[in-house]
Amino acid sequence: MTRILSFTHLQVRAVNAAGEGEWSEAAQVLSGAGAPEPPTAPVCTVRSAHAICVSWDAPCNNGARILEYKVEWRHSDQQDFSPVTCHTLPCMSQLNVTPFI
Repeated sequence: MTRILSFTHLQVRAVNAAGEGEWSEAAQVLSGAGAPEPPTAPVCTVRSAHAICVSWDAPCNNGARILEYKVEWRHSDQQDFSPVTCHTLPCMSQLNVTPFI
C-alpha cells in the first residue's frame, strides 16, 4: 500500500503449508487523527453538602491533543443530562463542582 485513505478497512489471514486460514474480522484504520476514546467513568468524592470533586482518567487521544472536557449531570429522577457549566472545560482530569446549591 502506498497511501492509506481515511476509513480504510484491513483484514488478515494466516497461511501455512496446508493452506490459507479464514480472514479475520475487518479493522478500520484512520489516517490522521481521530476523535478521542471516552474517558474512564468519573469518580465523585463528596467535599461538603454542596460540593463534589469529580475526577477521571484521560482517554487515548487518537493522535490529537485533547483540548477540553465537557461534563454533564442529572438528578436520579431525571432522564436528561445538563451541562455542569455553560463553558467547556480546559484539558484537565479533575473538577470541583457545586451542582447542589
